[in-house]
Amino acid sequence: MAHRIEIYTKKSDTRSQVMKKKLESLGFQIEKSTVVDTYTINKDFDKETLDRIAQILSNPITQTYLIDKPNKEIDFDFALEIGFLPGVTDNEGHTAKETIEDLLKEKLTDEQSVHTTRLIFLKGNFTKEEIQKAGEAIANKLIQRIHIKSKTQFDQENAFLTRSLLKRDLHFAGSSEMQKSRKTSPILLSSFTMTQKRQQSSRLMHR
Repeated sequence: MAHRIEIYTKKSDTRSQVMKKKLESLGFQIEKSTVVDTYTINKDFDKETLDRIAQILSNPITQTYLIDKPNKEIDFDFALEIGFLPGVTDNEGHTAKETIEDLLKEKLTDEQSVHTTRLIFLKGNFTKEEIQKAGEAIANKLIQRIHIKSKTQFDQENAFLTRSLLKRDLHFAGSSEMQKSRKTSPILLSSFTMTQKRQQSSRLMHR
């Protein structure tokens, strides 16, 4: 069973403000933007272990998290999720996986992967087609894919069906063509920097 962790900023959210300004500069009328980091972990863990993982992936001072459930406090009209296409290296996911292994003192298999996406909640008077265009404007279509849900769909489906998408990715990953793609896929510089990893390692040492 896969699990999904969503990381929210609880202080001044600079990234969300920057995203709002970026979309406005592209001609989209946005009332509010909320940017969320998500981690989908393809391994079953108990609640206590998931809490430990979420704590090490987040900053306890500036961030909070939810596990396997959507945030019902955010006011939005559409949710836009941007993730990597199958076969494209997810550096942030790899780093998160290594952090989890360090935390649990356990080596995860290739199948027990960690995938990351950026979830953007958008508030404003626009259509799904306009959100599609906005997603295409900020995503890199060569290496990323986008998924859009209205608030109604998001609430009804209890957040994105990332777990189903993950199973599909793992199915593709088993093919020889996908293995070849993984070797030739461009490696992206992740916002999850080595500095953050060192900070997380420091937290582990002091636990």
